[in-house]
Amino acid sequence: MIAVSIRHQLNMLSDLLETLTDDQYTFLSPMIGGYSIGQHTRHILELFQALENGYDSALVDYDQRKRDVQIETDRICAHQVAGALITSLVRNDKPLRLRIDGPGEDRLLVESSYYRELAYNIEHTIHHFSLIRVVLRELHLDCVPPTFGFAYSTLRKQKATCAQ
Repeated sequence: MIAVSIRHQLNMLSDLLETLTDDQYTFLSPMIGGYSIGQHTRHILELFQALENGYDSALVDYDQRKRDVQIETDRICAHQVAGALITSLVRNDKPLRLRIDGPGEDRLLVESSYYRELAYNIEHTIHHFSLIRVVLRELHLDCVPPTFGFAYSTLRKQKATCAQ
């Protein structure tokens, strides 16, 4: 099930990247603090990459990502990265350690698992999709499915409410 969800989210992102122009992708939106769809896309993809990069060593550090400007400014590059992640992220579950910032200068290690981190990344992606959706509205673009940027629990709740 988790692989289906990952593919679904990354395919929606890939589809969006194919419909945008370069100017739309890099538009700095005043509505979301001057950030672009490209910057949100880079952030989403780099967190998945950090998880992928930490799989073999069983140590994931989301803060030590590349922050590749090419992903946030080049839709084609972002599309290629998303496509590569769709196939590479389907792995067996296993224990992982997650390095996170603590108070002050401390870095903490937290026990986790690969599937738990995939679930986190899916929710994180949906959160950023909701911000991307704001930019799309600002640009008067209607190019994503109605479920884009909505948590699965929200969609289930809406469906249950409509069925009553």
